[in-house]
Amino acid sequence: MIQNVMTTGFLAWCSFHDCRKRTIPLWGLLLGFAAASLFRAASFVLHDGRELWTFGLIGMVPGLFLCAVSRISGGIGAADGIMFLVTGVLLGFEENLTLLWITLLETAAFGGIEAFRKKGKKAGIPMAPFILAGFVLMRILGNL
Repeated sequence: MIQNVMTTGFLAWCSFHDCRKRTIPLWGLLLGFAAASLFRAASFVLHDGRELWTFGLIGMVPGLFLCAVSRISGGIGAADGIMFLVTGVLLGFEENLTLLWITLLETAAFGGIEAFRKKGKKAGIPMAPFILAGFVLMRILGNL
């Protein structure tokens, strides 16, 4: 429950900044990462049953992949990769990878519609709202 509230709050904050200013402040991303790490460490200490190393660190792999893609191509913002680092600490590898796939499908569908509508004009699409929508969708479908 706490992890869902933390994740939703973090992604909503990032979405607000990404939509409004097309940038997400680094201090907010670092604060989110620190809070997620403290939460994961606390759950490990309280014997949540999940190993800190295998759950939190391996969960960051999709975020590391996006950071590398951002560095190589420049098409994806570095903040998007950092957001997936934070969600990886909170959600673990499988859920974070699922979130990445849902986000990429949503972004591709929206980008295709925008490209058709704007007749080929290139426009940046904020990714944070799609990450938030993907997370909410995962939680709704997971509770059915």
